[in-house]
Amino acid sequence: MEMNRICCYLCLLWLLGIGFTVEAARRLRYMVNFHGFDCINSWSIIKNWSCVIVENGNINTELTLLEPMPVVWINCKLIVLRPPQKTEMVIFNTTLDICKLLSSGSTANKLVTSVYQTMLKATNLVPQCPIRKGLLYFHNMGDLEKLPAFMPEMDFKIYIKFFKPNSAENLEVFLNGSLIEINRLRQKLIH
Repeated sequence: MEMNRICCYLCLLWLLGIGFTVEAARRLRYMVNFHGFDCINSWSIIKNWSCVIVENGNINTELTLLEPMPVVWINCKLIVLRPPQKTEMVIFNTTLDICKLLSSGSTANKLVTSVYQTMLKATNLVPQCPIRKGLLYFHNMGDLEKLPAFMPEMDFKIYIKFFKPNSAENLEVFLNGSLIEINRLRQKLIH
C-alpha cells in the first residue's frame, strides 16, 4: 500500500516536471526579429509619441496624453506574408472597445487577451477608464511566453489603429517582423 502511494507521488512529480519542461521549451523555441516600427499620430490630445526597436530587439513606445481619454477603440490586424511571392494573408482582424478590455481583462479572442496580458507587464498603464493623462509607456515588449507551440516560422505585419468612434482622430501603428524557430536558425548558421 505504501509502495503504491510512493509510486503515485513519483509519477505525479514526473508529469509535473514534463509539463514545466514543455512550457519552458515552448518559450525558448521562437525568436522574434522586428524590422520596422512606425507610428502615425492624428490625435490632438497625444504628444511626443515615439516608437523604437531597442538594442535587445524588443520594442518601446512612449506618448504623453494631454487630457484623460474616456473612450478609445482599437482595430488590430495580423497579416502573414506567404512565400514565395510574399502574398498577404490576414490571420485576424478585430475591433474592440479598449475600456471594456481594461475593465474585464479579457476578450473572446484568446490571442488578443494573451497579447494584452503580456503588454500589462511592460507598461505603466492603469487598467481602467478613463485612461489618465500624463506619460504612458510600453517598454521591452517582445515576450513570447504565451505563443502557441504550433506556430510556424513566418514574416508578419501588424497594423493597429487606436481611434475615437465617430471621429477622425486616431493613432496608427505599423510593425513588421519575422518569427524564427531558434533550432532552425542554429541549423542554418551551422551549414
